[in-house]
Amino acid sequence: MVSLRHNLSGCFSFCGESPDNTDMKHRMLTAMAMVWLTCATAVFSDAQPPTEDAPPPATPVTEKPDTSPTKAVLSRRVVRMFDFEERDQGNYEDMPRHWYRIHQEGFPRYTLENTAFDNTVSRSGQHSLKFDLNGGSAGAVLETGALAAVPGANYIISAQVRTAGLRHARAMVVGYFTDDYGRVIDQSIARTPLILSNKTWKSVRIELSGKHKRAAWIVLQLLVLQPGQFPGATPPKVDEVSLAVTRQDITGQAWFDDVAVYQLPRIQLATQTSTNVIRQPDVPRLSVEVRDLTGQQLSAQVKVYDHAGQRVAQMERQLGGGQSPSWVWQPKLPGLGWYWADLEVHARSGRVGRRLVGFVHLPEKQRYGHREADRFAIVAEDLPTAQRRADLLPDLLDRIGSKAVTLSVWHRNTVVSHQPSPTTPDPLVRKLVDEHYQLTLCLHETPQELALIARTDVDDPLALLAEDTKSWKAPLEKLLIRYSSDVSRWQIGKTGSSKAFWRDDLATLQPKVMKLFRRYIADPAVILPWSAQRALPDELANTKAMTMHLPTSVLPEQIPEYVKTWPAGIKEMTIALATLSPERYNHDIRAEDLALRLIHSWKAQPDRIAITRPWSSVQADNADILPDPLLSVWTNVTAQLAERRFVRSMDVGKGIECYVLEGNEAQSSSLVVWNRAAPQSTAAQLELFLGENPKAMDIWGNATVIQEVDGRHHVPLTTTPLFIHNINVKLARMRAAFRLVPNFAESRYKVHKHELVLTNPWSKTLSGRLRIDGLENWRISPRLVNFTVPGDGTVRVPLDITFPMSELAGDKRLVAQMEFDADQFYKIKLSAPLEIGLRDIVVQASAVVEAEKSPRGDVVVSIMVSNNSEKPVSLFAFATAAKQPRQERALASLQPGDHLMKKFRFTDCATELRGTNVRVGLREMEGPAMLNKMVYVP
Repeated sequence: MVSLRHNLSGCFSFCGESPDNTDMKHRMLTAMAMVWLTCATAVFSDAQPPTEDAPPPATPVTEKPDTSPTKAVLSRRVVRMFDFEERDQGNYEDMPRHWYRIHQEGFPRYTLENTAFDNTVSRSGQHSLKFDLNGGSAGAVLETGALAAVPGANYIISAQVRTAGLRHARAMVVGYFTDDYGRVIDQSIARTPLILSNKTWKSVRIELSGKHKRAAWIVLQLLVLQPGQFPGATPPKVDEVSLAVTRQDITGQAWFDDVAVYQLPRIQLATQTSTNVIRQPDVPRLSVEVRDLTGQQLSAQVKVYDHAGQRVAQMERQLGGGQSPSWVWQPKLPGLGWYWADLEVHARSGRVGRRLVGFVHLPEKQRYGHREADRFAIVAEDLPTAQRRADLLPDLLDRIGSKAVTLSVWHRNTVVSHQPSPTTPDPLVRKLVDEHYQLTLCLHETPQELALIARTDVDDPLALLAEDTKSWKAPLEKLLIRYSSDVSRWQIGKTGSSKAFWRDDLATLQPKVMKLFRRYIADPAVILPWSAQRALPDELANTKAMTMHLPTSVLPEQIPEYVKTWPAGIKEMTIALATLSPERYNHDIRAEDLALRLIHSWKAQPDRIAITRPWSSVQADNADILPDPLLSVWTNVTAQLAERRFVRSMDVGKGIECYVLEGNEAQSSSLVVWNRAAPQSTAAQLELFLGENPKAMDIWGNATVIQEVDGRHHVPLTTTPLFIHNINVKLARMRAAFRLVPNFAESRYKVHKHELVLTNPWSKTLSGRLRIDGLENWRISPRLVNFTVPGDGTVRVPLDITFPMSELAGDKRLVAQMEFDADQFYKIKLSAPLEIGLRDIVVQASAVVEAEKSPRGDVVVSIMVSNNSEKPVSLFAFATAAKQPRQERALASLQPGDHLMKKFRFTDCATELRGTNVRVGLREMEGPAMLNKMVYVP
């Protein structure tokens, strides 16, 4: 066995952490229902697996559950247990066998001697390993060669940790593989989160994956770190900083006990692509591998769930007895969309491993122009280094049809002295440029060492550029020279940042920044991120490009109104959409919200719409990308919007939202429709003739042919948008333009003068007949109209309408049957809304039951009347209930802006009136106006 005691400094260097790994650990606790997917590693837990009746939650937990292995399952799988009970074994030294104190920079010698056995505090037995700080960090490492690894085997390292007296320092356990020569396998390094337990024992664990074929030895580190040695920390250079304040603990203790190493079955679950995005005609295939080196009899079960957590497919397999340890399964899925697969492996003693993977199944890719494709952008500013690969990101972008992307080239943990030289190509950038992606490079954070020198915030790179150029000129110029020939678009700051808004010197700083970029780039587009909730200053009104972030506090239907307030002089506007968090909302709500945001944004016709990367940064063995359900929604909805333009809204019913999207030669015209607030929402549907072969497509990409019944198509609607393709767009435009002018009538018994507007979207003259149906107790003249409309023209048909005095106020609908010849003979139904009311008088009514007032209870009806006109009004308020006398109250001379409430009591009749309507209303004392409403008695 080879000892590598002399190489402890090399071993310890891996307790630091790269920026993308830091991000990975953080996002593991905050991803979607993908809290299950971010655990896409073999897992041991006492918790029961999800059942059909209780699927895994669609929202993540805020803290990982205790997944320490149970003795019943793992007792015969223990490879090594370090319980530090070595006195009975003849070890009378102050350190356990094969463990050595770490001595290197940041780990002072005067703290070394304070690391030793302790017989006063232990988790089990009589001893633990104690670290007693005396300034600086402390640590111990298990020497290379003490613990052999079996290639292809997975390992769990669990430990019990207790801290006391720590304010700034934290404990940590690190594990990794080395090869036969003691060389660290970088990709195998695993770390626990920073640990602070305040005098209680805390169970932690890490996993070492068996995918590393060179693995020969397991090395462990037990650490107590000061902030300067935290993962990702970048200490400032002495020659660049005159004074750096670092908070440290001079004293404090940490104990480690029961450090156990368990060998696990080798478990893998993956789809056929590293992006986990599968396009038709290909179908999802799951590759499963379960290799056990202990000879146990195992069974494997794979379940597939949809985005709502419903189980949709399942398979089981017994392992051993000559069965192949690897196989491919093609689950039969109910449709396109986002799914996740859950592999569980069981032995007789219980569950021994688990692995999960999420994937997206999309319809066949639509082909549309490059100019249109780069209108949909992915913001990948925080892309981990492991995913910053030329063979991964371009493949993903191509699969989802987004031809624009924002990447960061600076982050807080960038070591500027280690930046590649200007002549070193960036493979990912080169690939994106060669494939004609619209690429924006972003300085989304300031490197810590530069921020410390300039005394600026890490998350405010614009503030850095405002400081003395000596602090940042050299590293930034080096960066600009490297990319200047390939990229002209640069963003200063994170998408959604409001830092620029608070700067008083923005008017002078912006030209300064532009001047800097023009030294290296011929025609740069320097983009300042902005929040839609912040007013744009005049100095940015004519900027070349702007990224406007729309937070989720802006409702989807409010987006077009926000866009109207933005300056018209901005040459290129990108709307960056925020999305709902999976921690607070289920995936159905998140998906619907994103679809609505995309539709309303597209209605405003911005130059580009962007979304922050809809996938997790966590890596599993064979899954470099773990897609969020929103990736599926983004891909499908943008494909329906591409090369289609909003024409106008179409009135198809109360509370139903319907937009006409006109296509070009490559794309058919479409409707997008949803139930915004229709009454009886469970039965809301679209009922009209749509064309010869209309097809509905949901936001997940599932298409359905709509059948015609009696000359009309019936489409059930929900609050989630539905796209309808292959429509007759000229017919849709005619419907959308059909309206009654004015669309409001005073509630007065008189003849109301209106006009029906008929529009001809065809180029030839249109002739036909129109008949108004329904509203039999109304006098409508004429009810039958012969019309002629010139090509691409509009005519107005005069209409006289009189309705009875008893007509209820509110929204009405004028329905007409129309027959005409155009490119063919059509017989269609049209409708136009009409509101009846008193324009400046607002009436609110309610009814309550007061059961204690009489044997059968009283019904009390309240009417609140508001006068919003500019003159006094005198009215009678009335209420009429079944088999009860009519009641009236006078409202004499109600002044402008005043409100008045009148109450009507129907005595000892609540039993009879429950569940019925009471008619209430107003009538003018000296005029024909009358307003009627119905109030329900609960």
